[in-house]
This record gives sequence, C-alpha cells and structure tokens, in this order.
Amino acid sequence: MDQFGISGIPFLMAEQFIVANDGYLIDSSFKEGLSDIKTMEALEFFNKLYTTDKVAYLADNNVWEWNGNLQAYREGKSPMYYLQSWVLGEGDNGSFNYSVVPFQIDSSNTTGTTYMTATAGVTIPKGVENPEDVLMIFEEVQDWYGGDYEIKADASREWLSRLFKTEKDMENAIAFSEGEVQDLSDGVTDYPINTVVGNLLEGGQTVAQAVEANKQLAQDSINAVFKKNE
Repeated sequence: MDQFGISGIPFLMAEQFIVANDGYLIDSSFKEGLSDIKTMEALEFFNKLYTTDKVAYLADNNVWEWNGNLQAYREGKSPMYYLQSWVLGEGDNGSFNYSVVPFQIDSSNTTGTTYMTATAGVTIPKGVENPEDVLMIFEEVQDWYGGDYEIKADASREWLSRLFKTEKDMENAIAFSEGEVQDLSDGVTDYPINTVVGNLLEGGQTVAQAVEANKQLAQDSINAVFKKNE
C-alpha cells in the first residue's frame, strides 16, 4: 500500500476528532476530559482509522515523525489531511486539485464546534526593568494593524486567497475556523494526550486502557498548573 485515506500529525488530528464529537481535554471547571464519553468515542474512531482499518498514514510507522506526517499530503501519500493552512504553501494552488471540507460530525455534536485551537500567552519576567515600556513595545509590534481589525482581516484574506483554489474553499476554511473552541490543554505541559495517542498507535492499548492509565495524570497536570485540588 503506497497511499492512505488520511494523514497528519496524529495527536493534532486526534484533538480535532475529539472536538468534532463535542469532546474536550480540559473543561471550564478544570476537569480532565480524557474520560469524557464523547472524547472516548472520538478516540475510538481515531484509533480505528490507524489500527483496524489501516487507512491513516504514519511516516516510517512512527507516531512521532513530525515532518514526514505533516508533509504526507503534499507528497501524495494521502487524499485527505487535517488542514493546517500554512502547510499548503502559496505555490500549491496551481499544482493539484483540492477542496476544503469540515471534520465529520454526528448527533453527538450539539454545539456546532468544528475546530480545536490552543490558547497562548506571554509573560514579562519578574525583575525586568521598566516592564511598562516592554509591554508598550510588545503591543506595538503585535498591533501592526493599529487596532483596525478590518485591515487585519483583509491581510489574512489576501494570504488565504493565495493558498486556496476557489473563493468557496477560502470561505469554508474561514467558516470552519470560526466554529472553534479553545482548549487549555496546550498550556499544560504534562497533559498526556501525546501519551494516549502513543499508547494506542504504538503500545496496542485499547482506548479504555489508555484513558484509564492517563486520566489521573491528566488531572494532576491540570492541578499543578491551575492549582485546583480535590
């Protein structure tokens, strides 16, 4: 077999299947979501693609091979992949045909979410001289659009128009990203979603086994960051 049904970074793809099924990794009360029934349903489907149906591509059969899994779609190893727009490259829209579609959702999804994105932040270390000046410079660098979000949106659309083949594909990509939900798990260094995916795809565990082995680790990692103790 030299072409597979879908490809991408496994743990990033798992997160998208989870949110498309209305699952979560950390909820608003800082509870781990690995053991949530909707999360586990999504992991079952994700695991089936790789281990039972064997239609998902793994570069060198390696869960952790970043570049190989990321670039597989562009290399013709799969007809579908979890879209990270920047991976396409501005030259790709003339080299082969492609379209943008949402992750499959079913009746479990009652919120309409289509995309999980991470949250990010910056800090000024304690003891820095003139922190107000540092903050001012940072804000000016970040706010290149002068607070005018129409300028920022127009610039984003101009870039996206060079990636996608049709206006409809561009609008679809924007619409799907607007159905996003933010999850705090990327801000918790030790959150074990990578471990769960590794246990499934390399360790041969079932979803129930992988979740049972990691759900307390997930909660402990959340507590360590947000200082939420039982």
